[in-house]
Amino acid sequence: MTIYVLSQQDVAADGLERRFGGYFTLKLFSPFLLTDGPVLESHLAGSTARFLGPLAAAASGDTGQAVYSSDQLLAHGYLAFLELYPDFAGYLARLARDRDLWLRVWAHQLRMYNEALDTAGYVAACGGGRWSYTGLHAVGDLERERARCAARFWAFGAVCHQADAGFPDAYFAKTDTHASHREQRRARALVQRIAEGGLRVEGGVAG
Repeated sequence: MTIYVLSQQDVAADGLERRFGGYFTLKLFSPFLLTDGPVLESHLAGSTARFLGPLAAAASGDTGQAVYSSDQLLAHGYLAFLELYPDFAGYLARLARDRDLWLRVWAHQLRMYNEALDTAGYVAACGGGRWSYTGLHAVGDLERERARCAARFWAFGAVCHQADAGFPDAYFAKTDTHASHREQRRARALVQRIAEGGLRVEGGVAG
């Protein structure tokens, strides 16, 4: 276990500015957080939304005209994460093995992440449970921003692990230990189908 001590300002900077490439903020995409209360929980979720929201809109190919369901917004967030760090699919694959756990995680993230997107002004309600991206803090050069995030993430991670240049390999190996490449591909395909509207997720149930 690694313990990090950082200020709320650092968390906020890792969100809006992507200062550490999501090294901290993207960990908060996991729903298993213990906080001192709902205010702090909302603050942390907001940092994650500020990191992923503009990237998700850009990765979805959004032109400002389309409307999406809440499930699609969350799926866009997952896909934006995966475009940066494909090994996140290992986490999804582990969830997919346990249907009840998947449903609980999806339902929680659907509420926290989408509420944070709305609060931050990245999406606007269109009625009927549909949403559109507002274009706030749009990403002009998506490939360059992804490269910068990845560089910051791995550089900071290596520093935090005794300046070990092999840190990325250890990270990749850990993912493959917990989920096969086939499982990871299937989990990613599931999220892709949700993003495309090919699956409905009602009460957390994909079908």
